[in-house]
Amino acid sequence: MPSTRTIYESPTKFCLIRPNDDPANWKGGIEWIHRSIPLHGNEVWQAEGEVPAAMNWMTIEFFPWGVGKFRFWLDGMTVK
Repeated sequence: MPSTRTIYESPTKFCLIRPNDDPANWKGGIEWIHRSIPLHGNEVWQAEGEVPAAMNWMTIEFFPWGVGKFRFWLDGMTVK
C-alpha cells in the first residue's frame, strides 16, 4: 500500500516523501509494518522539494489498490 508523506512548514513550503519501490511489493493483509522514513530520502524513500526547517503539520496519503477495506494504526511516531 504505497503512500506519500508530506511535511509542511507552510502551505507553500513543503516536501513530499514517496517510496521508490514498486507498488506490487506492498502486500495487503499485513498485520504490522515498521517504517523508518528519513526526511531527506534514501534508496527506498524519495524526497521531492526542500525539507522545511520546521514541521508544522504532516499528511499521510494511502492508495490501497485492490485491498478493499483496511485499517491504519499510527503507533509510536517520532520525528528526529
